[in-house]
Amino acid sequence: MSSFSNVPEEGRARPQSVAKANLGSSDPYAVLGLARGADLREVKKAYFALVREYPPETQAAAFKVVRAAYEKLRTADTKAITDLFLFRPPAPFSPRKRRKKLDLAFDLADVGRYLEAQSDLAATDFSADFRPVRI
Repeated sequence: MSSFSNVPEEGRARPQSVAKANLGSSDPYAVLGLARGADLREVKKAYFALVREYPPETQAAAFKVVRAAYEKLRTADTKAITDLFLFRPPAPFSPRKRRKKLDLAFDLADVGRYLEAQSDLAATDFSADFRPVRI
């Protein structure tokens, strides 16, 4: 499709709403030389300007590309479907912050401290455990 870019201009001035058409693109807006938010009137103007530039009688391959792009944007329904499925670049990359690693080092003294805290292993007074004997 690089043969399309070497086509000389015929001296016609392009409408101001139409930028340089990119016939090698898969984006119909780029093919017609429009911004993504172009309305139906701008799409039609750009299409007819490109049809005059690439007439089907002399440049059939370029005309087919322009016509296919126009068909995708011609009506409000097809334009909405095309806009829905067009590629949008991803958000800028920002690396996730890593959490600090959990210290899983095992020490036998830690087990002893845990058992002392959860039980009465360190207790020295067991008077509460005994009750008076009744005879």
